[in-house]
Amino acid sequence: MTEYYQLLRDQIAHGTLSKSLRHDVVFFAALSPHFSSADALTGVLVVRKLGHEFLARYGRVMSFLNITGYITTYQDPDYELEWHLSRIRSYTARGPAWSHAAMDRFLSHMLHKRDLSLDRSTRRTVPIKPKSMESAVRAAVAFLTYAAAEGATSLPEVSQEHLELFLGRHRNYRLRIRALVRYLRRHERTFQKLSVPASKHEFSLKHALSDQVRLDLIDTLGLSTTIVDVRWSLVSLFALIYAQPAHKSVALPLEAVRMGAEGLYEVRFAKVWLPMDEVTHPLLARWLSMRRENSCFERNDESLYLFPGRQAGSHIRSDTFTKWLTPRRLTTRALVTTSLVQWAIADPGSPRILVDALGVSRVTATTYCQQLGMQVRAHTRHAFDTRA
Repeated sequence: MTEYYQLLRDQIAHGTLSKSLRHDVVFFAALSPHFSSADALTGVLVVRKLGHEFLARYGRVMSFLNITGYITTYQDPDYELEWHLSRIRSYTARGPAWSHAAMDRFLSHMLHKRDLSLDRSTRRTVPIKPKSMESAVRAAVAFLTYAAAEGATSLPEVSQEHLELFLGRHRNYRLRIRALVRYLRRHERTFQKLSVPASKHEFSLKHALSDQVRLDLIDTLGLSTTIVDVRWSLVSLFALIYAQPAHKSVALPLEAVRMGAEGLYEVRFAKVWLPMDEVTHPLLARWLSMRRENSCFERNDESLYLFPGRQAGSHIRSDTFTKWLTPRRLTTRALVTTSLVQWAIADPGSPRILVDALGVSRVTATTYCQQLGMQVRAHTRHAFDTRA
């Protein structure tokens, strides 16, 4: 605590020092019963003992422990996993009582699959990301809670009708619920074998922005001046021009952006370096000049991320981006869809470009290129029609 006081005294204004200490002493009081010495501290154990909700209120102290070497946080993949596991357990507790044991088994199943994929000798698939595990559990709890409200009193009573009614009301869960359905079919006893109904939605570009709106938006984003607006405007341009979802942009390493040989910025989202569009240069240069860590225990050149977060060693969170977009009547889907349309129309015969340059999945790249290619051919068919 003495070391923390001395370091904090050098970092923040004198008027707020005593208030900060009164707040943060609660953290040390909660920490001490679980660890006999500082040598026993690890980031994973701190999350496991105190929980993510408690730690979220003490980001300054966690930054101190990380920057002084007592623990490792976001640089350790196991820390991110433990953080999400803490969040997952809080979700499962909200479901019906009869679902708790099944949710524990479902989580253990996903962890086992993740461990197998991390084993290099058996690696055949990409390891399940902690965020994907959390998303799957949230969808599962939402579905089982709905089934309980519809009369189910045990897992075997959950029926196909429950699933179809749930997806009819909550279409956004269609993809996320698949992990649970597969698990139930293979590993749990139910009276009915569940299956996610095939989607009847056709390929649609209803979320794509018109060319004029797109160009006007690029101009508007380029005029941003405050640190918050410049940060999120740059994330918006990454989505609008390079089809990068917010959760990828916020985790972009600083080393993924460089000055090219011709004095132009280059960026690497996937396998190859891309010359950045000139409209992004002023905003990127503005951000690099004002970029700073939000943690009071870091310096400007210490973070490994292009967009540093509030805790030392972390990046900003993508959920804040949604809050920034909402009053502007924009969505990440609209920005990314608009970008994919532009790339696919430019070269509908080369979906591989979207995969290697932007990190887009092969299925998405192929779908956009095929659909947009057919539309382009339909609009230009008259130019090749030789009939009189």
